[in-house]
Amino acid sequence: MTEWELKQHRANRENEQKGRELARAMGKLVNVMGGNKAAEQGFIDELTNREHRTLQQSSFGLMLKVMEKWAEDYENGRYDGRNEFALKQCKAIVDQNPDLFEFGVPLI
Repeated sequence: MTEWELKQHRANRENEQKGRELARAMGKLVNVMGGNKAAEQGFIDELTNREHRTLQQSSFGLMLKVMEKWAEDYENGRYDGRNEFALKQCKAIVDQNPDLFEFGVPLI
């Protein structure tokens, strides 16, 4: 493996870990959301009003990828009563908007 490939491999591992940490942090956030509307509002306000608009676009693209994966999980029966509603809705959204999921989100 070349030095460049080794650096890329390390960077990819670090980025994957950052993604996992973000998912866990979001899980912790929503775990208290029923009783903590301030946390929900803080998240929404930061992402929609304060984050750079290109990053808003990229965030939306990430959300679409999550929805696409959940739709796939629904198709393959990888759900139970706790997440069935969310996955079923994602499947409907993907089915009704195939171009959005095929071509992705444009970045300007």
